[in-house]
Amino acid sequence: MPNPRPASSTRKTPSFDFIFGRYTESDLEIPYFQVSMSFSDASQYLRLVTEMPGAESMNWKIEELFQRDIDWSRVERKIVPYLRQQSHPQFFNSLTIALLPMEGDEVQTFANGTTWNAPILNDEGAFSSGKLAEFGPIKCGYWSTWERVGDDGARIGQISWNTRQVCGIAIDGQHRLAAIKSLAQSSSQVGNESSVPVILIVLHPDLGFTGTQTRQGLVETLRQLFIDLNKHARVVSRARQILLDDRDPASICVRTLVGSQLKDGRDEINDTPPSLPLSLVDWHSEQAKFDSGPYVTTILGLDWIVARTLSIKPFHDMMAFDTIERDISRLETRLEISLDGARTRLAECRRHIRPFSFVDEPVNELAVIAGGFSKKWSASLVYILSSFLPYERVIGLRLDEESLTPEFANWYALRQHADDGGTPATSLLSRFENRIANRENNPIPSVDLIDCLENCNTYKLHNFPLAFTVVFQRALFLAYLQYTKVTSAMLEDLSEEDEELDLDELIDGESGAPDAGNENHQELERAREFTQSLNDFLRLEPDVLTSEFEFPVGENRFDLLWLSSFVQPESRAIDFTQAASKRGADLILLIVIFSAYLRVGISADYDQLITRTESGSGGLDKKLQQCLGRMKRADGSIAARILSSRDLEIDDDLLHEQIDLRSRWIWSVLCRRHAG
Repeated sequence: MPNPRPASSTRKTPSFDFIFGRYTESDLEIPYFQVSMSFSDASQYLRLVTEMPGAESMNWKIEELFQRDIDWSRVERKIVPYLRQQSHPQFFNSLTIALLPMEGDEVQTFANGTTWNAPILNDEGAFSSGKLAEFGPIKCGYWSTWERVGDDGARIGQISWNTRQVCGIAIDGQHRLAAIKSLAQSSSQVGNESSVPVILIVLHPDLGFTGTQTRQGLVETLRQLFIDLNKHARVVSRARQILLDDRDPASICVRTLVGSQLKDGRDEINDTPPSLPLSLVDWHSEQAKFDSGPYVTTILGLDWIVARTLSIKPFHDMMAFDTIERDISRLETRLEISLDGARTRLAECRRHIRPFSFVDEPVNELAVIAGGFSKKWSASLVYILSSFLPYERVIGLRLDEESLTPEFANWYALRQHADDGGTPATSLLSRFENRIANRENNPIPSVDLIDCLENCNTYKLHNFPLAFTVVFQRALFLAYLQYTKVTSAMLEDLSEEDEELDLDELIDGESGAPDAGNENHQELERAREFTQSLNDFLRLEPDVLTSEFEFPVGENRFDLLWLSSFVQPESRAIDFTQAASKRGADLILLIVIFSAYLRVGISADYDQLITRTESGSGGLDKKLQQCLGRMKRADGSIAARILSSRDLEIDDDLLHEQIDLRSRWIWSVLCRRHAG
């Protein structure tokens, strides 16, 4: 990749020959300059998003997080070695860079009234027969004159910008730029001899940009460009799809559950509708685990919860007409909304064999879906994630440590990448820590951040560790979705008929979400009862959410409570399968149903309660009967797996005994609570 220009690392301002063009997306015109930069120039003048001035303290909106994170292990182990190899030619696709006007640490628009200072080009006299033009803090020299930006004379020239007032941020090619920076800093020869094509986007109206001249308008434009540039690239991870996809109902519903930007505090939990602060959700690591670290859930975890709540999967194949028709029906039922227009349009798409899509006009169907989800489900799901005792205490710890801040969230994301990605990511983390430790206002020493993280890790390790596993959180919400079938009328009339919710179907997303519309706002009421019941139980038995917790089964005899639900019977290790979540959900649900009996005044002893349940034909009695029945089925149940692991015969009496021991103990604990 020879560089046609001399190395320019000593220049105080960048200056590059360009070819000008415009990209058209619908009615939107995006002006850009195509240039060639040496690796050294790219390293010096272009920035990763985390290198933006003030990035550490920005209240990043969720849509602005799309291109922030870098897989440093991929950079160091794949891209840099590829560039270093001598035996094969290397080729790099162009980088796409947005030249963003800045004032201090804030992104501005070109029309905000700031005094812009454009630089002097290397040889302005060379353009005496052409034209010089300033676009805020950016200057262009043209070899020919022109009247309109679309004229031929505006196509070639030289571009320069004031590096104090312009930040060149990568909106496509961050991994390539990170590799270039790593290589240029380690080898000046490679940095000067190799070059990369660069597309410089300048969203200035005088260059033909037709979008909105507001900060949000610029961000939306850049975000859309990112999506367009990447939609034909390698498959984007599910976590990133959720944050980016504006056309998938499941993704949109997930985003209603989290705050729209990184900000201080937990105020969003109390908003209407509520949401989880983004600093409590792992939005960047693209994994479901949260057994360590400062989070109470993950984007992938919320995606799973939403999918089971709505009983739908992501809309990938827009010509799978039967699946789409089924999912539209489920959205209408689960969200109590009407999608008649979508149904009519789907029939037309089926008839003409063309892809289906949700539309904005005459009704914004995706906004209707998001609004329906917020109204019906957001409050209850957020309530559980913020009020269930283990999660509530982590949130309290974060508040006490004053770590619900953009600085901590940005620091932790960088730290995770530094742990995975080697020297460049470690260097970025170090510079970040230095900036916030030495800034004039509210300096934060890195030791405070480390202490907070260690405190979170220690808490999760020693307090309710099961609650911070993926398998338990899934079971928690499966149990809650079961409990939403319990109506207030059922609690008042314990014989009311109702249908069983099939957990197999709920796990597979094939139909079994609870029926909607049977009671207004009952989801939040059930969430409060559900969470309070579990919290009361945890206060009585604070060690119960450990995988090794034992309960008494006789005189001086004990057994593992979670055996064959969350704990594998052979190895005694945690079982992380979805089947384990389904089995564990019934034990959680059992605690909540027992609590419901006691709450409405049923105080009979255990044997009387079970006799009542066995003869019950509906209502809460039927719910308890179904719950106990699932746990002692002859095939694949908790009881059956325990007996198989102990080489015992699978018969009804032994199956019943295993579940009776557990349910009898749970009832005795709850009776202690109500007696007190």
